[in-house]
Amino acid sequence: MVHWKRTIDTAETSNNCSMISLDESSVPNTSVASKHSNIVARLTNNIAGNIQELVFQRHKVANSKRGYFYSAKTSHQSSKIVHLGQEENSEIEGCDYAIAVVNKRTGKAEFLPTKLICFENVPAHDFEALLNGPNKKIDYSIDNSILRESMAEKRRALITEFGSAKRNKAQEASLRRQIKDETLAVMMQSVFASTKTKEEPVEQKVEISMLAKPESSVLPKANMEAKSPQDVYTFSIFLSDAEISALQSEALQYLSKSRKELIEKGFSLLLCNFIGDLTVNPKRACYLLLLDAMIHCYRIVSKRRFLFEALFFKELQYPVTVLTKIREMFFPGEFVKDDTRSKPKIPINLMHKDRLLSHVLCLGIMLNHENMILPISPWAKELGAPELKITKLATALGCRQDMVIYNILIISSKAKCFHCSVSFATTSEGLRLGTTRVAKLVGPPQPPKKRYGRQSTARASKS
Repeated sequence: MVHWKRTIDTAETSNNCSMISLDESSVPNTSVASKHSNIVARLTNNIAGNIQELVFQRHKVANSKRGYFYSAKTSHQSSKIVHLGQEENSEIEGCDYAIAVVNKRTGKAEFLPTKLICFENVPAHDFEALLNGPNKKIDYSIDNSILRESMAEKRRALITEFGSAKRNKAQEASLRRQIKDETLAVMMQSVFASTKTKEEPVEQKVEISMLAKPESSVLPKANMEAKSPQDVYTFSIFLSDAEISALQSEALQYLSKSRKELIEKGFSLLLCNFIGDLTVNPKRACYLLLLDAMIHCYRIVSKRRFLFEALFFKELQYPVTVLTKIREMFFPGEFVKDDTRSKPKIPINLMHKDRLLSHVLCLGIMLNHENMILPISPWAKELGAPELKITKLATALGCRQDMVIYNILIISSKAKCFHCSVSFATTSEGLRLGTTRVAKLVGPPQPPKKRYGRQSTARASKS
């Protein structure tokens, strides 16, 4: 910071500027009429070696109503650089600057109003442009580009003059291969001179639905070309971006409670271990809330033949977006009364229950994104379903043997798909997962293999 008394001559010099110097003895005592009588200069880019050599000038922009700007000069300054300063507009920013003069003997402080001028290094031509007048506007409509043809002609001329024999030979060959306007005219005439003008009918191949690969109506849609387990199933199967944006705030508010409060409210004890830090991935809260609602819904419908409307909305106290998504995915249709005395209900068959259960297991595997592991016993206990059924659905989803597991348990041959094998875990893994039987997703599900029994083999040999 450099502080000097603002004492300048009121008479303008020949170049429309006034001198401001730290040497007060060489400056007249007349001062410019101003609210502030002190000025503080801040040199941003460098520090003055000798403050007494600094000479400050005030300039007025030519042909402009803008205020003044200042320059600082030294004896050792380069001719290409100018220290240009502008006054800080403290009134607009809602603050003001002052100099505190403290008497060391008495300890009293006197505050003097001042102005702050910040100096920066600018090129000399920019400084001259400010003195001479406003900058000219750039005309962006001018085309300064070079045509591709003219650039190619210049390159070919340079190759012809300075290129080697090999480059010249290659250039001559490329010139011979060029298609000129005369060649195009001859080609156009020969095309339109053709006598064959009859349009032949094009056969449109119709896709036959019987030949298409069948898709399961129970399992979630899988990416059969996935290279890693994390790419087999996507979260878009369960919630769209619009549904996530509508549900995210409610889900975060619901799961922000303590573990004890969530369990007392009926939240799944198994899912409490999946919550983690929701600030890193807020979308995870939406899927956890949806999975908890799906688990509660499966407990209701697992041993029923009908889903009553009153029971559905009474037992499932979740946001409307979650309930609408469950109805849309697993129980399409409307609640219908058989007669005037009956309650509105939806019939439920085994396919609806298996579809809900498979999606619950799939979302449970996806939320365990790092390991893609499904512990069999805890999920069977949480859902109230047999472990064999959980095993078969995990097999159909694309799970198989985990490498950290050593004693292999063979699945029953009645399973429809053999891409999964459930195994016994080690002691540490069993304590962490709460089970000794786990299934791990390693890839897309494989189609079931056809197995021929003894009777079919005997019939084939007889024929």
